[in-house]
Amino acid sequence: MLNLIRIAAVTGRVDPGSPAGCRKYLAEELKKAAAHAPDVLLLPSDILLPPSAQSLRQQGYLLELCQQELARLAEELRELPSLLFVGLPVSLGGVTVSAMAAVRQGAVLGYVLPPSVPEGPLPDGFLPASATFEAGGARLRVLPGCDAGEALRYSALARDCDCLLLPCYQPARVGSADRAEQALSVLSRELGCAAVLCCGAGSDSSHPFCYRGLAVIAEAGETVSVQAEFGQSATLCYDIDLDIVRRVRTTPAGFAPAAFRFPAVPHDYALRSFSSTPYLPMEPEAERRTLREWFELQSHSLAARLSNTGIDRAVVGISGGLDSTLALLVCHRAAQLMRLSPEHILAVTMPGFGTSERTHQNALDLPRKLGMSTLDISIVPAVKQHLVDIGHPLDRHDITYENAQARERTQILLDLGNQIGGIVVGTGDLTEEALGWCTFGGDALAGYNVNVTVPKTAIRRIVAMLAEESSDAALSAILRDILDTPISPELLPLDESGSISQKTEEILGDYEVHDFYLYYFVKYGFSPRKLLFYAQNAFDDRYTEEQLRSWLSTFLRRFVGGQFKRSVAPEAASITDFGLSALEFSVPSDMSARTLLRELDR
Repeated sequence: MLNLIRIAAVTGRVDPGSPAGCRKYLAEELKKAAAHAPDVLLLPSDILLPPSAQSLRQQGYLLELCQQELARLAEELRELPSLLFVGLPVSLGGVTVSAMAAVRQGAVLGYVLPPSVPEGPLPDGFLPASATFEAGGARLRVLPGCDAGEALRYSALARDCDCLLLPCYQPARVGSADRAEQALSVLSRELGCAAVLCCGAGSDSSHPFCYRGLAVIAEAGETVSVQAEFGQSATLCYDIDLDIVRRVRTTPAGFAPAAFRFPAVPHDYALRSFSSTPYLPMEPEAERRTLREWFELQSHSLAARLSNTGIDRAVVGISGGLDSTLALLVCHRAAQLMRLSPEHILAVTMPGFGTSERTHQNALDLPRKLGMSTLDISIVPAVKQHLVDIGHPLDRHDITYENAQARERTQILLDLGNQIGGIVVGTGDLTEEALGWCTFGGDALAGYNVNVTVPKTAIRRIVAMLAEESSDAALSAILRDILDTPISPELLPLDESGSISQKTEEILGDYEVHDFYLYYFVKYGFSPRKLLFYAQNAFDDRYTEEQLRSWLSTFLRRFVGGQFKRSVAPEAASITDFGLSALEFSVPSDMSARTLLRELDR
């Protein structure tokens, strides 16, 4: 006896908010997967009503529609001998929970509930997460809504099974596929079983998240197969060897519970490594893959937003700086994904008081080189008139002078969006959002922001990667010149030589340090003193302690002070695990930074 079980994970496609549309897509994908004759077919959780309809899950009619479409799906697949698990929301005692329907040859066997639902008497047709299924000679358990990390909390449910099925529906983020692969490998090794993850749907982008079809299979600590797809269903089929799984499970555990506990011994942490770019892998090829994934997630999320809304035009302001350059490249890639002409993208240059000839020329050349529609509109006359109207001297170069320009540009973009029936694509990045380095009612506004979960340092590296990869020498030259241009909002007059006088990093501090602070502050909640300690080790002799402390103080003050802008930030796909959307990270808009600064100085 070979003791092999064939398992297929199918992420499927979805029609947001439409159980009937989801069922239609799933039927097509499952019939294709059936050609492999799997013993088990696994779909993601909530696949008949994805998270975009989260707030509607309490409405009974939608739950009834899910039941109806499940019945239709079961009937369509009546001839399929596989054991099928389909995710959908169900009502349990008046509470909506995510369950997995077990289906075989046209019959719904029962609804497996998440492990978070307490064990106890259940209504007919409902099964606890401890329910065991046997297929292909293997003992199986399914944990609805659990990824590998969550499954470890319920390790008791896996100790006596051969294979753990993990259907979930989670947003795609930069590096999430790699992390899922690693976590699943650890899970299967620690529990001595095979593990199958089936997550998300490849065609779904629902504010503020972007989704991707992700399927991973691990066998006794080794990742044996991975499939991740944007914009389409991912199907993964693999033969799991039960002899290998059972051999590992019978091996004695390596560590017993600790019998004694001792306090930590003080030391200098010299053996710990500190990366100055913790949001990027240290290995060059892995970094390139991460940057590529960042760019593709941005592009696919925009393409999904345009496709799902039926909009085929986009408007983007281009300044000749890094942020707008990447936003323009994302728009170009999204147009490719949608098979649209680049002329559907309207790139608008809007020179003002501080616009240099260098940045203006790059802003004109780049979209033309990409084949986009272009407009060149000087904001100088309109801003001058506005300043006269409000009684503001033209030679007073204060915040009013600067913000009047930013708001005029945004007005132009929004009006053009209305004019051509397009969405205004925002360009502001994650670092600027964290620092409040954007104008309220100005560049902080857009229909959809593609850069807002990408830190400035990563934006530079993505553009550099695209410049290096480009086969067009002229396009590459433009991108390289943009990379060499000082970062500036160009809102103050040029210097006597005609060069940029307002350089952001001279005002705020180096962006790579702010990105470092942002990562550890948001993702891990480091205290100010710990942020400084990490920075001193990560940047070594590149910056003095005085510089790092000063920039940290700036970061903390501006981060807290800019929350009111983030509270009304444009919609965007949250593709990192240290984003600042209200659903991920929120602080009061009227909070003071005094407590944080006091902790830094104590």
